[in-house]
Amino acid sequence: MALKKCFRVEGSDEGTVTEAKEFLQRPCAQLVSWDTYITWAVRLLYIIITVMAFIHRELLQMWVNQLWAYLLTSWIFNCVYFETWWTVISYIVAFFFPWLMNQFNCFKKYRIDPSVKWKSYSLVFYFKETVFYMAPLMILDTFLVKKYYNVDPREWKLRRQLWIQHTRALPRDPPSLSGIIGCIVGAFFVYDLVFFFVHFCLHKNAWLYKHVHADHHNHPHFQAEVTNQLSLFERITLVLSANESLKIFHSHPLTRAIFVPLFVGWLIENHSAFDVPWTLDKIIPFGLVGGSRAHFRHHCHGNRNYQPFFTYIDSFILNPRASETKSLHKE
Repeated sequence: MALKKCFRVEGSDEGTVTEAKEFLQRPCAQLVSWDTYITWAVRLLYIIITVMAFIHRELLQMWVNQLWAYLLTSWIFNCVYFETWWTVISYIVAFFFPWLMNQFNCFKKYRIDPSVKWKSYSLVFYFKETVFYMAPLMILDTFLVKKYYNVDPREWKLRRQLWIQHTRALPRDPPSLSGIIGCIVGAFFVYDLVFFFVHFCLHKNAWLYKHVHADHHNHPHFQAEVTNQLSLFERITLVLSANESLKIFHSHPLTRAIFVPLFVGWLIENHSAFDVPWTLDKIIPFGLVGGSRAHFRHHCHGNRNYQPFFTYIDSFILNPRASETKSLHKE
């Protein structure tokens, strides 16, 4: 049973359902008295940054223009493999934070389930995971022409005459600051909505769950590595869904480059098994963001919290009193 695999209690082989529920129902406020102050301090910092960004928006736009002018001269940024490489780099950097928190005792109080111990993997394991992730995407990068908004279609036609792609056809003009923010926010909402329906179907259809999604829930240790524990179908669906969410808003390549580390970091945070007071589910009020605790519940029960980022569908469409004991992933 996947629920029992989520818990390890000292002195026994596996935890019980009762112990699991106790961990999941443990109020965040009981972690440490300073958490509320930390949350409000970070919330205030976000507000200050937002206000300062609005006041100095012309200066920020100038920096965006200068950055884009530089990136156009960079062979790495022009390379067709840049977005795949950038995703892997973003994953490594984001993965470092939960790993680092696990090294210090002061962060142990933020573990959602204190009995779960961090499992170390070999470099060979990480190398295989990296190759398995990059190989299909780099094959697509090699043969598909990337089409970005505001690029002359004649450029795409010329590139289609080549079997193998080496560089990307990039727009000459930089994006606007408001366009960057709007596209990123919009893409997160669209991806969250699309992934909800895909995720919901994977859980409600027994055949799809068994052959496509079960491996993501089959883990003795819930930690950041589970983020990438996906079938090939899930991996391609995740990448294409994020890509199409950005294309809907005609996202600029620079906007896409900013979106990637935010997107990857949020996914890893959901699987980190740490519930810290400075994440977006604490900063944004009214429970609009799910967070790592909500996703932990999903991995233990499997019948709620299908949205990767937000909560409005789970809160207002699905039955909030749905049974937490009837789930495909425990069969």
